Amino acid sequence: MTDGARTVSVIGAGRIGRAVIDFVGRAPGLRLGRVLRDQRGANPRRGLTLFRSYVYRLRDQAAAQHEVDDSVDEVKRDSTASSVDVEVPDIPGARGLLLKTKSPTIDAEVLYVTWVAGRDVYGIQSFTRAGSKLYRDETIDLAQTLYLAWKEG
Repeated sequence: MTDGARTVSVIGAGRIGRAVIDFVGRAPGLRLGRVLRDQRGANPRRGLTLFRSYVYRLRDQAAAQHEVDDSVDEVKRDSTASSVDVEVPDIPGARGLLLKTKSPTIDAEVLYVTWVAGRDVYGIQSFTRAGSKLYRDETIDLAQTLYLAWKEG
């Protein structure tokens, strides 16, 4: 989190909880960003899927695409989890990655999708324990819908 961060907790009908974090970055080139966290399911051992989505603005489209590429390359390089590239159709320059990890206490999957719209960097991550629904198709569909909304907006 950067200086000036604000966290607002929003609890709606039928929701376990959602945190919305707005931040104005002081990092070079970072203009404005938003993070949204949510979840599906209530049982932390089975059937729980956690989501995080974010958007932040950089100085220009080239810097944004560089950030997308660097973030995926860094995860692939530095993670101990096995990973495979995931195709994200209809979004130029989009990157997707599916990570699977096994440990003595938890087996988990993470889907990471990130793309550029103008000078904005978007990302969606979904996390679940192995055996629970990851919502892969829905996550990619959401990315495509957000990109299309920006493109046509």
